[in-house]
Amino acid sequence: QAPHWSDTYLCKEDANKPGTNEYMAVQAIEPQFYAALLDGLGLGSEPGLPHQYDKTAWPWMKARFAGIFLTRTRDEWAQTFEGTDACCVPVLSAHEAAAHPHNAAGGSFAPSP
Repeated sequence: QAPHWSDTYLCKEDANKPGTNEYMAVQAIEPQFYAALLDGLGLGSEPGLPHQYDKTAWPWMKARFAGIFLTRTRDEWAQTFEGTDACCVPVLSAHEAAAHPHNAAGGSFAPSP
């Protein structure tokens, strides 16, 4: 099983986008990024959490993360993690990705000649 700190999580449905499933991608591989992720999820000061690399705890932590991500919409989580080193970002639709300032500036979705 993949680790809980390297996965994609379903978020709470956005009332403004009924019927749409939206996700957050997590890739908090290094300890400092994992610590920032735990802080953003509200787990940073929780006692007794297993070590990041404790494989026996991965299924339990994955279920825990999944439950936490379902408490907010993708956009709410994106705002929580904006500007942090948590390596946790929203999964964008093709339309959103094309409109994202970074992609627009680089012409990533420009028509080909």
